[in-house]
Amino acid sequence: MQNEENNDILGKALMDFLHNRDPEDVVVINDLNHTDLYPIDYFFRDYASLPDLEKTALKYCEGKVLDIGAGAGVHSLILQEQGFEVRAIDRSKNAFKVMRYLGVEKCRQMDFFEIDKERYDTLLLLMNGIGIVGKLNRLPEFFEKAKEMLHPGGQIILDSTDIEYMYKEPDESIRIDNSKDYYGEIEYTMKYKGETGDPFPWLFIDFRTLCQYAKKSGFTCDILSMEGKNHYLAKLIFRA
Repeated sequence: MQNEENNDILGKALMDFLHNRDPEDVVVINDLNHTDLYPIDYFFRDYASLPDLEKTALKYCEGKVLDIGAGAGVHSLILQEQGFEVRAIDRSKNAFKVMRYLGVEKCRQMDFFEIDKERYDTLLLLMNGIGIVGKLNRLPEFFEKAKEMLHPGGQIILDSTDIEYMYKEPDESIRIDNSKDYYGEIEYTMKYKGETGDPFPWLFIDFRTLCQYAKKSGFTCDILSMEGKNHYLAKLIFRA
């Protein structure tokens, strides 16, 4: 999400829903010419409405949890109700306001890479949350930051999607855009109520590539769950 208030498209939609100001779907366009509509109530789900993959992710959380890119704080609220010590962060000022209003006890508006001197047992990144990295070449930086923030034996719980299928041609062949350093690097633009945000990078990473980078940084890497053929939930543990 964008941290500039005048570019906080999703955050504005969250606030509209919270205060019943005629919220509309958020339009998300990527540089592969795909357009998706996201009903804003999707970001305000309860536990019963979560997909099995997200329920599994919450089941594997341990100890002190950092919910990264928390949005409206759905997952943090559930963990909080289960007795976990959880802190939620998001770059969006309005998302922070929504989380605080809904009762997330520990939440902050901030970027993951700006956190200093905090330690956790679980780093949680859901809804393709590893996408905050933006580019594949920033993944080593992410892992180094994660190692600073994890207690010994701490874990990362994340999901992502192998989007190779988005390059499929009518004849079923795959044509990768060679102008990209990695085919999972996407540029998104959000639109809401006639307002358009600035484009921002987002990373989708296939499991094999994730494991290659994770192991180079000292993490184990295992799949916990699959949703369809492409969407996976992974658990990474740092072995100091």
